[in-house]
Amino acid sequence: MRKILIAVDGSPQSDAAAAHIAAGTAPGASELHLVNVQRPLDAYVARFLHGSDRRDFHREQGQRAVARAEHILKRGGHRPLTHIYVGEPGTTLARAANALGVEEIVVGADGLGPLGRFMFRNFLSRLMQRAEAPVMVIKHAKPVPQTESGAWPQTYPAAAMDESLALRR
Repeated sequence: MRKILIAVDGSPQSDAAAAHIAAGTAPGASELHLVNVQRPLDAYVARFLHGSDRRDFHREQGQRAVARAEHILKRGGHRPLTHIYVGEPGTTLARAANALGVEEIVVGADGLGPLGRFMFRNFLSRLMQRAEAPVMVIKHAKPVPQTESGAWPQTYPAAAMDESLALRR
């Protein structure tokens, strides 16, 4: 069984990456891992919070970030496993991928301004340097549509993705 890690941050881009995998992978054919990495709280803020409060905060934020991608995959018949970590995103994601033994890492990217592109390149560089698995960047991904009621549609067509680019080390 193929293991795939999907990096999610709650953005439309990570939702599109999840939809891309849902559309291109048969249910049950792959073990899908949704991974969210929360940045640590600033030291000034953290010193006023008890350790359990910090953990609860990161867990709640992480669960919020993976919710839509998890819903997309479940609608496609998949049963993803979710993981929430705290740390520097590129390095922490690579460590998680290596520990899970995944064969592919999928991230979404699009709609970034100059600063966002710089930050994404930094993240991607760290991820690719440290991860053993190849990284696929879903580029020009259109956000997964919602209905007027705010509900997610039943299916997610592969045509919603314009282009994907596999980056190999």
